[in-house]
Parts: sequence; structure tokens; C-alpha cells
Amino acid sequence: MSTLFAFLPVVSLVAIPSVIVKLAGHLTGTKLSWQHCFVFGAIVALISVIGRVMSKVTGQGLPMPLALLFGAVMNVEWRLVF
Repeated sequence: MSTLFAFLPVVSLVAIPSVIVKLAGHLTGTKLSWQHCFVFGAIVALISVIGRVMSKVTGQGLPMPLALLFGAVMNVEWRLVF
């Protein structure tokens, strides 16, 4: 039973952004499939983990130019999906 609880943070890391994007799409009247929402959630989770690993390895926070680059990539990719 404890292994089931070990996967809970990983699932919530992807599920929470996915549900927020789905809710935002619903509130704005945009049709979003769950597949697109979960892909977006997985990308956000991956970038978060990479940023955290880089922060631990370098001993400092994510540099601003790199953070802006990640944001731009997310924006471009999100527009390409739709």
C-alpha cells in the first residue's frame, strides 16, 4: 500500500496543471481535450523537475534568461498544439 502512496506526488505533479488548464479552457469557452491538457501538465512537470535539478546542481536559482527561454518555448509549443 505504501508504494501506491509513493506515486501520488508524481500523479499530482501532472494532474494539477492539467485540471487547471482544462478549467481555464472551460471558463473561456475553448474546447480542450484531456489529452492536450495532460501533455501540457507533463511538460510543465518535466520543466519543473529539470529546473529543480539545475538549481540543486548549481547551488543557485534558475537564471532569468533561462526562465524566459522556457516560458517562450512553452508559449510556442502550446500554440503549435492547437
